[in-house]
Parts: sequence; structure tokens; C-alpha cells
Amino acid sequence: FDPNIADKYDGGENVRSDVKLGDDGRIVAEDEDPDEKLAGSSGREYDLMVIGAHGIGIQPLSQLGGMVSRVIRHVEKDILITKDERPLREGSWMVCVDGSSYSYKAMRQALEMARDFKAKLFVCSAFDVEYHHSVFGNIKDILSVQASKVFKFEEQEELHNNIIDKGLLKLAQANLKRAEIMAEEFPDVEVETQILIGKPFQCILQWIEEIDPSLLILSRHGNHRIEGTDMGSQVENLCRLAPGNILVTSTLGVRPDDIPWIEETLRSDNAFIIGDA
Repeated sequence: FDPNIADKYDGGENVRSDVKLGDDGRIVAEDEDPDEKLAGSSGREYDLMVIGAHGIGIQPLSQLGGMVSRVIRHVEKDILITKDERPLREGSWMVCVDGSSYSYKAMRQALEMARDFKAKLFVCSAFDVEYHHSVFGNIKDILSVQASKVFKFEEQEELHNNIIDKGLLKLAQANLKRAEIMAEEFPDVEVETQILIGKPFQCILQWIEEIDPSLLILSRHGNHRIEGTDMGSQVENLCRLAPGNILVTSTLGVRPDDIPWIEETLRSDNAFIIGDA
């Protein structure tokens, strides 16, 4: 039925009172605020949006539907992106933590849901050591011999190798320790933890290939959230590339410094990093 040629149908002269027609006889679109056109806007009363990863326009090489990719960037509530029909009950689930309050909100939601669905929870924390090595490699290529001496390049590189790389490892260990302590509140949930080394989204995808989870749980933002951004880059990559169902948890009402305080993590060998987590 085409409302713009309604007059060609039997009874087409009957027009609804709330429909406006222009001088050309065509329907005039409603004057609507752009934000109101987003069905999942935060002002609506709901807790979870469920949306398929693709629509009828799916192509063999499609990663994520165009409409879906736009919606998940602007809807701030919890979003479940469905990519397959595997049941969530009694499945293997994966959740990622990076030390941010956002990720621990996702962790708690994962634990609560895993308890109700009798699922096993795989928890990972990833860090990238190659980034700092790449930075130093680029600096080395552009510095003159004299500038290298002033910069004390070799000493700086050794400092990074001994402190930053090892510090990142201790941060990841502390992230998982905090997650394990949280999991003690849920004795019925089986939890397995893993430290991943590499670009976060890449090594998480590799672990997904090994675990094959029926649900991947991610926080919309992480430690490096920048004001004004819609979602983290690692999360966006995983929403496109991860093969299974994905739950992106809301960050509404969560402050960046709302990290769970767990006494058990404050050990002498890593106490200096807890304040920076």
C-alpha cells in the first residue's frame, strides 16, 4: 500500500485526521526531534535493547549492519547484539576487565546473569606491550646520535622494559584478582581467568576462537575513555569482528573512579599500581 497514491484506491478519499498532506498531495513527514527518532533513547523506560547484528541487506562479507552500528553508538542502555541462535543457558560466557569501574560493572552483571543461566564465566584482562616498543623504535629512527645521547635512549628503553612492561603485567594480574574476589560472592558460578598479551581486541578474538563463548560481555567504555566519545575503540572492533552474541553493558551512573575496593589485592608487591588502576 502506497499512501502517496491513496486516492487511486477504493475509499482513498478518506484521509486520517492526523495525517498532513502537502500542496502536491503527498504526506508531510512529522516534525520530530532527531533524538526522538532513535527508538532506544535513554529517556524511554526499558533496561535492555535486543537487536540483530544484521538486517535483510546482509552481504557475505558484512561485519555488522549499518543501522545496528549506528544504533549501538547512541543507545546508552544495555544492548544485546544477536549473531547466532545458540542458547545462553549452561553455556560458556566471556567477560573482559581492564581495571576500570565500567568493566567491573560489566563483571558484576556477568556474574549475576551466569548464576541465573548456570553458565561458566571466562574472565580476561589484556595488555599491549608492543605499543611502547613501537614508539621507541620510531624515536630511535629519527633521533640523531647527539640527540640520542641527550635523550639517553638506551636507558629510557631499559626503563620501559623493566618497569612499564612488568607494571602492565602486574596491572592485569590485579585486574583479575579483583574479578576473582568479586566472584567469591557467587559460589555457584564457575570462573576461569586468563591474562592476554597483545592488542586487546586482537588477542580477545584469538581467545574467543579457543573458548567459543555463546556470549561475550563488554563494557561500553574502558580505562581510556575520552569525554564525548560514544564507545571505546576495542569494544567497537569486537562488536564488528566477534562471531557470537554480544552484550554491551551501560555505563550510565558509573564514575570512572568507582573501582571496587578489595583489600586482598593490596599486597606489598603490587600496592603501587592499585592507585593507578
